[in-house]
Amino acid sequence: TSVPSSVGTGPQATVFTVTFTANIAIADSNRKILFSPRNVSSTSTMIVNAQQAVSATNQIDILNQELQRDVITQIFAILTAPQLN
Repeated sequence: TSVPSSVGTGPQATVFTVTFTANIAIADSNRKILFSPRNVSSTSTMIVNAQQAVSATNQIDILNQELQRDVITQIFAILTAPQLN
């Protein structure tokens, strides 16, 4: 899930914190848990001034894609670790 939220505003800028979170777990064919559920997330902050307000949605979409890539990289690192914790 991705959650953009405005965390502060001023007369000239708005600060958004965007978080992308995935919940992962691994079970075998008998539904035995091999890897307990855990959240993997990535967060970033974006500052949008009054002139950028119109393009803010596009910027949030691009930031969301970057956060998704970061979460995918984290999941890949977990799955390729010598031992799953």
